[in-house]
Amino acid sequence: MNSTNTNISAAEDSMGGNPSLIHIVLDDPHERGQIESLLRREGYPMQCFPDGETFFAAVAQSPPDIILLGIDLPGIGSIETLSRINKISTESKVILLSDNQRSEFAFRAMRLGSHDVILEPYQMG
Repeated sequence: MNSTNTNISAAEDSMGGNPSLIHIVLDDPHERGQIESLLRREGYPMQCFPDGETFFAAVAQSPPDIILLGIDLPGIGSIETLSRINKISTESKVILLSDNQRSEFAFRAMRLGSHDVILEPYQMG
């Protein structure tokens, strides 16, 4: 599990250094907007979604390389979203965005296939 010093803008496609397609799945519009703004400035193509249902409706059209998944998703929730991602998109790397209060949840997500966990506050630069 990563510490809070993790730089979330450090992801690159291993094929030729092209920016990876990133999907951000977060319920908090402010937090989602901050991360989106940072990654767009860094040149990453991305799409944002407020919940798992919206994400799954779009994922078939443009499968992402990286999925930043919030811990508090409405509807089907984060664990179910992660389970479904693992069934349909084994190539995507899922990074769970969590907080210290829910470290047990983060460990459970890692066991279910999350590639990594970034704890709040996120290192934005």
